[in-house]
Amino acid sequence: MKMLIKRYNSYDMTLLPDALSCIAANIEDAYITSGAVAEKHYTYNDLMTLALKYVSESAHGKTFHADTTTIGS
Repeated sequence: MKMLIKRYNSYDMTLLPDALSCIAANIEDAYITSGAVAEKHYTYNDLMTLALKYVSESAHGKTFHADTTTIGS
């Protein structure tokens, strides 16, 4: 089974990129559990859009720290 979202051992849920990645991975797990197939029934953008919606509508969405460090720097 193909997964679109990379999984990590830990996430810092105070950082928006980590929170979005963690929530998107959980959403993808729900899709897979329901029998969905990556790129056939859902896309990377579907997962991130749903994760962003979840975060922005929750109280947790107001508690993120901004980190402008780019990957590989």
